[in-house]
Amino acid sequence: MKIKTLVLAVATLASLPAMADMSYNLSATSDYRYRGLSQTDNGAALQGGADYTNESGFYAGAWASTITWIDDAGGGANIEFDFYAGKTGKFSDAVSYDFGVLTYQYPSHDLAVSPNTTEIYGKLGFGLHT
Repeated sequence: MKIKTLVLAVATLASLPAMADMSYNLSATSDYRYRGLSQTDNGAALQGGADYTNESGFYAGAWASTITWIDDAGGGANIEFDFYAGKTGKFSDAVSYDFGVLTYQYPSHDLAVSPNTTEIYGKLGFGLHT
């Protein structure tokens, strides 16, 4: 089921309009760390994702990684899926922006408190942009 979800997310991104750019990534890492904490109990992780961008500054993506922290806590899940979308651009030559939403999903977890979270983010940049 987890692999089917990842394949569906990548296939959806791959079917977006041709006037956009798609990029893909795949990696094996010795330790998946997020905000300074190991998500794999200092062990290896397999990771991959797909990103879509278009000329208007819209972007969307999906990313997945193996994890151990939920399983280690007795929660059963061993994979994390991240889905995100946003818009980037310029208000002027000196002011740029990036706004979006990001969700972290842990399918098949059975923890009492859900680890699934969603964040809204925003960034303003000031300075000369070339």
